Amino acid sequence: MKDIFTLSILGISFGFSFSVIKVLAGYPDIEMMAIGGSTLVALILISTFKQKDIRVKKLLTKNKAKFFLVCGVSSFLFPLSLEFMVLETLDIGLVSIVVSTAPIFGVMFFLMSGAQRVNPRVVISVLIGLLACLLALYSKGALNSIFSDSVPSGDDFSVSLPLLVAIPVSYGFYHFYVDVKWPKGLHPNELAVGELFICSLLSLVVVMLHGFNLEPVDLTWVMMTGLLGCLTAIEALLYFNLQAKKGAIFCSFSDYIATITGVILGAVLFDESTSALVILALALVILAAWFANSHGHRQPTSEATIDPEVV
Repeated sequence: MKDIFTLSILGISFGFSFSVIKVLAGYPDIEMMAIGGSTLVALILISTFKQKDIRVKKLLTKNKAKFFLVCGVSSFLFPLSLEFMVLETLDIGLVSIVVSTAPIFGVMFFLMSGAQRVNPRVVISVLIGLLACLLALYSKGALNSIFSDSVPSGDDFSVSLPLLVAIPVSYGFYHFYVDVKWPKGLHPNELAVGELFICSLLSLVVVMLHGFNLEPVDLTWVMMTGLLGCLTAIEALLYFNLQAKKGAIFCSFSDYIATITGVILGAVLFDESTSALVILALALVILAAWFANSHGHRQPTSEATIDPEVV
């Protein structure tokens, strides 16, 4: 029951972050500053509350730096940058549903790598997840815009759709990569710190090279960036600790909880319309989750790689 509660908090936090990003996306040309600032806030929070669990010397190795880099780019910098782009024009509900297919892509990475054997449940979960995406896109007119001869410039889904789909692909790869590449003896909290440190460092480099205009920054931007940092800290701590105990497939349930949260908040906070097709798509991604998570999986990371002295 405790793990289910933790999973629910993780999913709600993830779904809530879409609303925060939607607000920050309205500030032109400073998205990377918000990403860097939020990851820095998350890093400070985790380092402060979990300092006894963090052994800096164990993090400063070449192999672990590579691991942190891949994790940081695939779970934060790349997908968050795309979320800022697509949420400028697309509904939170639509983005939430498409992003929720990350576990499906994660399963596909497992299958392609040979880490999982193909079975009917996995195939069905992939097909249901893809069908849910198509229904959600169709309900918002995305597919009509792609195949239409005359596409309004403000609704050019042919540009935003590939960016939107790339988000769950990135998250799916991250689920897979963490599960199969987690370094032996690395504590979940140390992974969170190492990953966030790389994200903050890379964001700082981009900000310095780009020379962002600070004029759009105001109190709302600062508060939303800080809130996003708090949500990021919660997600990092809960995800890595839960993944260490239960494995990546169990953790992927959080993406579907995030979908429900995102659709509800999109309707409540931003007055987004919710059609019958969106409700059907939502039901389908939940069904896909059940299929994707009901097949056998490798042992939890905690049993395979975590140093028992630090658990």
